[in-house]
Amino acid sequence: MKNAKATGPDEVPAEAWKSLGDDGVDLLWDLFSKIYDQGKMPNAWRESVIIPIYKEKGDIQEKTYDRVPRGEVWRCLRERNVSEKYIRLVQDMYEGATTQARSSVGLTEKFSVAVGLHQGSSLSPHIFDLIMDVLGQNIIAQPLGICCLRTT
Repeated sequence: MKNAKATGPDEVPAEAWKSLGDDGVDLLWDLFSKIYDQGKMPNAWRESVIIPIYKEKGDIQEKTYDRVPRGEVWRCLRERNVSEKYIRLVQDMYEGATTQARSSVGLTEKFSVAVGLHQGSSLSPHIFDLIMDVLGQNIIAQPLGICCLRTT
């Protein structure tokens, strides 16, 4: 967790967790163990707030994150032999996900998010890398640098 980053909906900065030291690690371990045992994410973790930041050329990674089909996430996790328990936990995290957009004029109503990876989630870059790794194995290099997808 990096310092001086925007907080999530709980508004607890990374510095607060870090200041707890081993006690913070123990608290998080107990929380994650409970989530694992119950197979259910806290409802608050399904909520997010988007703060649009407009750039000249845009952010390719964020646009890519927005378009990842969830079915591909589950398929690629299974192809990499991730246990079904973890796949169900990730699916549960995405089930009923909502977000709001914050701007200078205020906060929008919550709206559901049915496609893409969670922006700002520490898990999303790992899921994205895993998907690209699985998809990359189906690409065959051709002469002259042309690539095509393997169909068999």
